[in-house]
Amino acid sequence: MAMTFTPDQQKVIDIRDCNVLVSAAAGSGKTAVLVERILGLISDSEHPVDIDRLLVVTFTNAAAAEMRERIHNAILARLESEPDNDNLQRQAVLVHHAQITTIDSFCRFILKNHFQEIDLDPGFTIGDPGKIKLMEKEAVAKVMEEAYAGAQWYEGFYNDFIDMTDVYATKGQDRAVEDMVMRLYRFVMSLPFPEKWLMHTLEDYQFKTMEEFLNSSYIRSIVTLVSNKLERMIVQYNALLQVASEAGGPDKYVPLLEREREMVLEAVNGADYAQLKDAVCSITFDRLPTIRKDEACDEDKKEAVKQGRERIKKRVAALKENYFFESLSDMKEDMLIAGKVLKPLVYLTLALMKQFAADKAKENVIDFSDMEHFALKILVDEDGNPTDTARLYQEHYAQVMIDEYQDSNEVQELLLTVVSKDGWDKPNRFMVGDVKQSIYKFRMARPELFLEKYHRYQLAGGRETRIDLKQNFRSRKEVIDAVNNVFYPLMDEAVGGIRYDEDAALYVGATYPEALQREDGQSTAQTEMLIYEYKDENGEA
Repeated sequence: MAMTFTPDQQKVIDIRDCNVLVSAAAGSGKTAVLVERILGLISDSEHPVDIDRLLVVTFTNAAAAEMRERIHNAILARLESEPDNDNLQRQAVLVHHAQITTIDSFCRFILKNHFQEIDLDPGFTIGDPGKIKLMEKEAVAKVMEEAYAGAQWYEGFYNDFIDMTDVYATKGQDRAVEDMVMRLYRFVMSLPFPEKWLMHTLEDYQFKTMEEFLNSSYIRSIVTLVSNKLERMIVQYNALLQVASEAGGPDKYVPLLEREREMVLEAVNGADYAQLKDAVCSITFDRLPTIRKDEACDEDKKEAVKQGRERIKKRVAALKENYFFESLSDMKEDMLIAGKVLKPLVYLTLALMKQFAADKAKENVIDFSDMEHFALKILVDEDGNPTDTARLYQEHYAQVMIDEYQDSNEVQELLLTVVSKDGWDKPNRFMVGDVKQSIYKFRMARPELFLEKYHRYQLAGGRETRIDLKQNFRSRKEVIDAVNNVFYPLMDEAVGGIRYDEDAALYVGATYPEALQREDGQSTAQTEMLIYEYKDENGEA
């Protein structure tokens, strides 16, 4: 029996000629929708696309294998009803050669076919993770030995290096310095151009005047971050005022809450750091007026407003403590001191990149990070523009589809963008994921890539379209309500990267039979399980 899709699912299946971001909630049937979309692309009556012209990137080998199998089964099922369809017969053969793959396998494919463009030995092997980690430690040790031996990677490096070790080395051990170098190395290797990023970062600490400091990315990032936090407080104040104004609400609190909200609003309108600092530090909180027990006031609403206001007070105090704890002149001096520590750290990291690359080249092994960066070197020039090789792939791929997009890093983002038709008249990127399920930030995933598109892409459509799949088909209403009740107050941009509101919440998608009641009135789940087991053994319930 054919599957029935919801209107939003059908839109995902049918939409063409644009970049699409699908925000697919847990249990929303995204895999079934992806398979149906691919089936629609390859069996289109007017403009069918061969399946080997689709690039489908999944997160794991197991997911890629499952996707390939489901697509193959869907093609065979369609062939049963259309046995004379030559195109479907062709796709049933091509599916075994289709690029339904992980990002690592795609990068390996690029290297195997274009190794000569970057002078890579085609006999390279993927290093065993244990061996790679050992080589990494040995490379760090070599770099530290060079530094102690008096290496001069820039004028005055040795003195700066010794000063840094005096600050961070403990009990005569420089393990803390090595750890900092390794952490910085692993971070920058998740970026498309790590050397450029490192040198650009140093520039943020090389200001001379107060005007240059105020225009630095550091100060601008503080202004943006604090302003965003203040805007969220305004939303919270609006919610508190709504509760306080309701029947039975603590309406005596309304005038004070409105005054406090006005102070936060004034702070949001601060044009620069100095004005923002003055406005935030001017926010004060008076005592709430007393509400007598004989006054008509719901205790739960009263307590909810008080607790919500306490949370705002703590957040304002945190802003003052974290961002406005010293004068601008002192902050400028602190940043210059930090720059003296950062500079040798950056050059140690650059030296590690060079040493580690040389050690791996000597043994003709590469790691997964190398695969991504070598593939990127083949596909983009030093300015990030597509190479001739990339343009060949742009012409070849009719669609670039990315699953679990919330766990992409910046290197992967550029790789998959540059082989798509992003700069053409027919954009063809299709990205699906759920930022609420992003769990790989410790592996340098950048859920911000998903969030940027989530806020920029339009639900109404156009060249950049967002489609939300909110319905959950796995769980009963009781489970979904429980999940929503937990995350509505818990998750916002600061915790989870996205506000858990009506757009992010889960909605019931499937109808389940009424819960069965046992004679003892206990677990209905066990009763249902017993019935299903009975049916499995006897063929009927």
